[in-house]
Amino acid sequence: MLADVGEGIAEVLLLKWSGETVAQLDTVCDVQSDKATLDITSRYDGVITKLYHAEGDTAKVGQPLMQVEVDEDDAAADAAPSNASEAPAAAAAAAAADGSAASSSPAPSSNKAKALMTPAVRRIIREHNLELHQIQGSGKDGRVLKEDGIQKAMVQSMTSALRVPHFGYADEGIKLSYMPFIIKAASLALHEYPMLNSHVDEECTQITQRAAHNICVAMDTPQGLLVPNIKNVESKNVLEIAQELNTLQELGAAGRLGRDHLSGGTFSISNIGVVGGTYLGPVVVVPQVAIAAIGKIQRVPRFDDNDNVVPVNVMNISFSADHRVIDGVTIANFSNVMKELIESPTRMLLQLR
Repeated sequence: MLADVGEGIAEVLLLKWSGETVAQLDTVCDVQSDKATLDITSRYDGVITKLYHAEGDTAKVGQPLMQVEVDEDDAAADAAPSNASEAPAAAAAAAAADGSAASSSPAPSSNKAKALMTPAVRRIIREHNLELHQIQGSGKDGRVLKEDGIQKAMVQSMTSALRVPHFGYADEGIKLSYMPFIIKAASLALHEYPMLNSHVDEECTQITQRAAHNICVAMDTPQGLLVPNIKNVESKNVLEIAQELNTLQELGAAGRLGRDHLSGGTFSISNIGVVGGTYLGPVVVVPQVAIAAIGKIQRVPRFDDNDNVVPVNVMNISFSADHRVIDGVTIANFSNVMKELIESPTRMLLQLR
């Protein structure tokens, strides 16, 4: 039987069978859930005599996966639990066999779209309340891929976000620093202006200030634009923030960001500077009320205290905010605090540890 492979996972896509002879804890097959690729291991030493699913089939948790012929000693050791589940297992096996036979017959054309997507894609469509007929599949024979679902969800999210009445604010002259320092500076500034760390409902009838600073960092991943967040930045030092940021970047590159990484954000930062932009009008991530965009580092001429022209490194930060909740003076004051912290990191010494 296919055991529970993770919280909330009801089915997986069977990718590859490993072989006929297995030993205890050996990998018998590889499966793909909506979150990761997993190895299914054997509980016994023996020989696989029957497979209930072929490569490319969908296997449901709790249903028969394979039949293993084991030694008499192993069979005797597991006699009690196996007898208790023998009847339901046989019934499930028969149902699986009937399902396999039925699936071999031609399906109606109305079910073609459902057949041309994996369990991971169906889960994404359910989670984001997407309409399948609105998604153009980019895979072979029009198969809807996971990336198609994420892209459609991103478009839907951005369309919803653009309904918020935006106003823009930009400042320049912030000196070069590292991203973890910028994230920490934003958190310290949020302590002084907690309204920017709020959630607001669509009708703007309820505004909730969040105690935790779960700061989102926009990332360009193979699956599209994702915005994972670092939890409780207010209680972390810069080294801890840097470590979590690196972890999120690695998970994003591997396509392994989970729901916990992507939910619960309270304030967002988009680092457009890594691409090369100077200024950006970022879109507020609903239900948050503000977002900052970090521009690229530039080496430009500036006057020093003696009116001499000197080369300096500067970085521009742009802000967008929900004007129903935040006014221009508040975002300007927040920007000034964040700027002073980044330009004078000694002010953060008590927080850096």
